[in-house]
Parts: sequence; C-alpha cells; structure tokens
Amino acid sequence: MQDKLIGNEKNILFYNDEEGNTKIEVLLENEDVWLKTEALANLFHVKRPSITKHINNIYNDGELEEKSTCSILEHMGNNGKQVYNTKYYKFP
Repeated sequence: MQDKLIGNEKNILFYNDEEGNTKIEVLLENEDVWLKTEALANLFHVKRPSITKHINNIYNDGELEEKSTCSILEHMGNNGKQVYNTKYYKFP
C-alpha cells in the first residue's frame, strides 16, 4: 500500500490511502490525546472556526476547565529561526 502522509500530530497520524481517502490513526498514551484546532477540524471534516467556536462555548458554559484541557506548546519553525506557540486541547 502506498500511503501518503499528510500530517502528524504526535500520536495521531493523518494520511491518504491509495484511493485518496483521508485516514486517521490514533495512538493513546495514558488515555489522553492532545490535538490543535486544525487537527480537530480535519478529524471532524469542518473548518477551524467551527472548532474554535465550540471550544469557546465549552469553556464559557463551564462544561470543562480550560486550565486542565488546554496546553500551549512551543515548536520551532522557519529552519529554527522562529518559535511558535500553539494551543493543544484534550477532551475526556
């Protein structure tokens, strides 16, 4: 099978199979999965603003606490010349 990798979010692997279908593989560690909004949007086949809206509603309604379900992680870009801060979310 000639799979084409189209993204990798630590333990979650997005790829296209031979027929061009998007596939997602999930590996769990301690039953927690952390994703950024772009990966969540890809997972649910929606645009990123939809995910952001729903996450904000969850926090505003008090369903979950942002402190325990959101983490800001740094990663390097631009050949190590720029630091990016990206929010990652986990939901029980």
